[in-house]
Amino acid sequence: MFYKLDTINQQIVCAPNAVYGPGYTLSKNDPDDSVTKTGITDGWKWFTTDTEAYLYFGLVVGDDPWTISPMQAKMALLQAGLLDDVETFIAEASRDIQIAWEYASEFKRTSPLLLSLSELLGLTSTQLDELFALAKGIEV
Repeated sequence: MFYKLDTINQQIVCAPNAVYGPGYTLSKNDPDDSVTKTGITDGWKWFTTDTEAYLYFGLVVGDDPWTISPMQAKMALLQAGLLDDVETFIAEASRDIQIAWEYASEFKRTSPLLLSLSELLGLTSTQLDELFALAKGIEV
């Protein structure tokens, strides 16, 4: 997965398989030396584990890279074509689920609500990871 340090918030931003920017596209299949030689990575670097990325960027290992804001969650679901399905489920769900969806300040990858939603949508664990990675890259 590609990782980049957001120096303002001291958080890691993740992208699953590719990174796009002005004048460059990075793929997980690009050899490290070709990515380094181009000099246009905008701070993105490929790591095979979260731990490697956190150590490289000097952050505390164990910080949760899988926490996203409600805006990031909804934008990622919109981009994936799943937002309408989720909102339909929430509208028909119990009041406690509706309150959690509406007022949560963050969503964690391991949250029971999100795990239930992903099951309902038929998402695999990998697909949920990719959705979270997509969401982590969304900034306003």
